[in-house]
Amino acid sequence: MSSPPLLAQRVEAGAITDFLKAANGEAPATFTFAQFSDPHVGFQGPPDPLGTKAFQTAVDLINRSKRRPDFVLFTGDLTHDADSRDVHVKRMETFKSIAERINTAAMHTVPGENDAALDGGMLYREHFGESHYSFDHIHLLPSTMSRAAVLKSAASRSHGSKPMLDATRKPRRY
Repeated sequence: MSSPPLLAQRVEAGAITDFLKAANGEAPATFTFAQFSDPHVGFQGPPDPLGTKAFQTAVDLINRSKRRPDFVLFTGDLTHDADSRDVHVKRMETFKSIAERINTAAMHTVPGENDAALDGGMLYREHFGESHYSFDHIHLLPSTMSRAAVLKSAASRSHGSKPMLDATRKPRRY
């Protein structure tokens, strides 16, 4: 078997698909996803004077794109933290109302320190569910769990045949 195409070099998607088909006996299906990091809903001021408006603009851009993403992955700091629980709840609700406008079949979130550090993730879990999970998408196993948990989950569910995307945000203190 030949070695995998180097992703550091420009390679046509067909070469990667052909390699994976030869290696696994099955060609992966194509898909698209959008990834957001650090929208910090509720923050306004330097260095991001637009704050929440920048996130709204990004959602509008995604919705105008020619191809709808199969899923959207948010990798932390969905909101800007707040000392007041009520203010933080409002920010989480605002984040959800903006994110729900994205034209996609599925949405997944990973908490950042601004979402979960002040209360150990309790408020995040109330609004978004568990902070550690994995999900299947075609032949990909994205995960928001620790690397050890990812490998254990992947081994039990896919027998090592699915590529994995690790969406863990570091450092995790919650």
